[in-house]
Amino acid sequence: GAMRTLERKAAVIALAAFLRERMSERAIAEVYAATVYYGRNCYGYVDAVRWLARRTPDRAGDNVWLALAALPRSPSLYLRDRSALKARVAVIVTEMEAQNLVGSDAAERLRGLPLANIDSGKGCSGR
Repeated sequence: GAMRTLERKAAVIALAAFLRERMSERAIAEVYAATVYYGRNCYGYVDAVRWLARRTPDRAGDNVWLALAALPRSPSLYLRDRSALKARVAVIVTEMEAQNLVGSDAAERLRGLPLANIDSGKGCSGR
């Protein structure tokens, strides 16, 4: 119930504090991207790019990476609803620009990219 949810949230906060003391933000982000659930039984960006985008990491374009960045928030929604995926990608680009991770020119370029085709078929269970 509600108590278990609070206990989980407290554990996540404690873990985050522990990790921040020992790892850089970049290292934490890399571990997260390498292990997070992307939907369709895909864990980690290597499997996600291979099985959902049908690419190798070195051949995936920025539009693929943006689409994959959107998935962990709600994989089942974004894999079945392209308009929701497109809206989430727009939020990600806006947030990247607001946090000065990309400049305004780069943000405009990213906004102009076509939405990547993410396969909602068998995903990683179709190996």
